[in-house]
Amino acid sequence: MKILQSVTICLPKKDQDFEVKFIHFLGKFGTTDQNSVSFTSSDESYYPKSSFKFEGCEKPRAIFKGSEKIEIEIINKTGKEKKSPLAYTPIKLDDFLKRVKNLNFEFLDHIGFDLFWPCGAHPEQIKLRNLLSKESLYYRYPTGENWDFIIPGTQEEIKAKELDYKPIRRPKFEIVSLDYTSTPIIQFDMSVNENFEQIREIFPEGYPDKFLKNVWVYIENPYGLFISIVIGHRGKADWYRYLKKGLIG
Repeated sequence: MKILQSVTICLPKKDQDFEVKFIHFLGKFGTTDQNSVSFTSSDESYYPKSSFKFEGCEKPRAIFKGSEKIEIEIINKTGKEKKSPLAYTPIKLDDFLKRVKNLNFEFLDHIGFDLFWPCGAHPEQIKLRNLLSKESLYYRYPTGENWDFIIPGTQEEIKAKELDYKPIRRPKFEIVSLDYTSTPIIQFDMSVNENFEQIREIFPEGYPDKFLKNVWVYIENPYGLFISIVIGHRGKADWYRYLKKGLIG
């Protein structure tokens, strides 16, 4: 049985200054070269490996490499436009980097992408469920939302579809279908050693999620999508065991 080896989010090369600075920032959570970052896993034996890169592609995309190579374009294919009702204001990358200069980043919990679909699960999400659930620890959110997660695990755990829910497993990979905005989102969810109110003070332009106690900070960019840095404080706990009943495949 083959397993899902890697997941990579790729953006076209359009702004070298932005790319260099953004890769440098993400380097807090992995190893970098000029155009990419390979995120450090909480255990070297876990799969899939996650990364982010800028390359000479025409459109934003996610690449899944397992028994076959699957490419998903991170674009709006519906032909419909819908403006987000959420209150936020994108900020420039340089401004963001100045504000986080003195923050203590603890870990990267997950990365992922959100695709617009007016009702239910996006066809690309359904495709990934069918193909990747056989080769990874693929979970549907247990309360019914179309928030899918690929949880890192060992080859043995993936093959047996059994795992110990005690160890930390990061970074996870999230695949979302959303209906409130037609603009695709690439998200990086990370923890800092600050409380929710302090994060809100640093980023008043962001969207505060009062339930999950994090702030979605939107970064201005030339890629035709939202880049969202989701900043919260989770401490040492790992919430993924909440997904336990949602394992498929």
